[in-house]
Amino acid sequence: MFLLSKLSYKMDECERAPMITIEDAPLYQAYRSSSASSGPKDRFFIDLVLPALAFGSIGAITYAIRGTGGWGGFDGGIIPGMAWAWLWYYMMRRKGLDARGIVLWLGLGIAAGAMLGYGQYASWVTGSSGPGSIDTIDPWLGYAWFFIAGVGFSPGGVLLGWALGSTRLSAKTWLARLLVPAGFALLGWVLTLAMPAIFFPGISRCGQAGYDAYCERMVSTNTTNFAFLMWWVGALVVSLLERDKATLACGLIVGIGFGLAQALGGAVYSLWMLAPDFMDWWKAWELTTGFIGGVSCALALYWVQRHVDKITASDGHVIEDEGAVLLAENGTKAADGHRGAAVVTSLLALLSLLLVAWYGSTYYLGIDLSLYTEVDIAQNDFLPARIVLITIGTVTILAGFTWRLARHVKNKKAGIQMQLKARDLYRYLIYLVLYLFIIGIYTIWEMRIAMLYAVHFGIALIVLDRIDEHAGSFQRGTGALGTSG
Repeated sequence: MFLLSKLSYKMDECERAPMITIEDAPLYQAYRSSSASSGPKDRFFIDLVLPALAFGSIGAITYAIRGTGGWGGFDGGIIPGMAWAWLWYYMMRRKGLDARGIVLWLGLGIAAGAMLGYGQYASWVTGSSGPGSIDTIDPWLGYAWFFIAGVGFSPGGVLLGWALGSTRLSAKTWLARLLVPAGFALLGWVLTLAMPAIFFPGISRCGQAGYDAYCERMVSTNTTNFAFLMWWVGALVVSLLERDKATLACGLIVGIGFGLAQALGGAVYSLWMLAPDFMDWWKAWELTTGFIGGVSCALALYWVQRHVDKITASDGHVIEDEGAVLLAENGTKAADGHRGAAVVTSLLALLSLLLVAWYGSTYYLGIDLSLYTEVDIAQNDFLPARIVLITIGTVTILAGFTWRLARHVKNKKAGIQMQLKARDLYRYLIYLVLYLFIIGIYTIWEMRIAMLYAVHFGIALIVLDRIDEHAGSFQRGTGALGTSG
């Protein structure tokens, strides 16, 4: 409490609004002009509905990969996390804004939530403690714990909010951000020990025959998930005391959004129980959860975009003295340093996405190439043949990155500026989505699931094309929704 009481409320010590670099001032001006001339329905459709469909469909594709054999919790979570992060960057860049500096932290936060377990709650929503019906449980407890497990993805929103804030924060503020949420998490762990009857349904029967495995898994899962929930509460408390609007908004949107996504996944399982032979319930669940989780990321993007527009004039100058927007063209060392760090973090995000996606796919690739069998290997095993496959893909990806960076350095020394145009990002994003789709369709193949997977892929392509067309139209100053880019 002493640490909390010492937090400063001065705006110059803790800047509360999102920090986004205006990378292309003419493009940002064109976007603002188009937005001002469009009606409320058009703005809502372009700025929220289409991004929500894009984030949702790509979330479904990548979140379904996360739960497939070949990947674990955290590494599998990198796939949807970094895919959403790069989509976030693309959406901003097409409006003249540069959000590269935040993509890595958004992706890592989502990946952290993917470490949490929640499979046991599937049987709870049907009123059973699990296979064998050891005990009966009120279904609402299953949905409640699904929601708690979903809130575990909230580090994605919290780290996003922190990355959006200024880097010029005091050590005292960062100490509070690190220690207070950790203290709340510790309190959550203590509460589970002090009141086991509340947190562990059926705990009174533990130690009896048949309950050992059930109780061990339940205690471990619920303790961890509740600790993550309390960490989220602690982070929100700090953001309130700091008057940190970005972390409060993004933390709430992502935390509650993923909580609802996981609860809805539980409802999908309940429906599957009515027709268990129709399709793989786990993949139907993850497609649904990934879509809703993606929509929550789009809502956070919408809030940030609206806030940046609120404090920034159409010419790119800050109209509210919050020090929240860095102008890329101002030539200051602060802006240059921000851009340099942004490039590094964005490349790390993309590189981790490409490498992790390939790494997990080698589990099935080696089996199909008869290099080993499912009996010989577990998803986290590294047999010599799998190491060879991982190495081939890793070397290829790294070689491509090295060539691109070497070309950039060579041209920079020669005085040639190689700036990636906003329009070029569309093509690279499509390549990335196609790469993830191919890996997903290959590793989770089952006819009905593959059909749903293809539907989400089609939605993603159509929506991204529509967004790019609109960006091209306002870049020419027309504001027409359907004009080609």
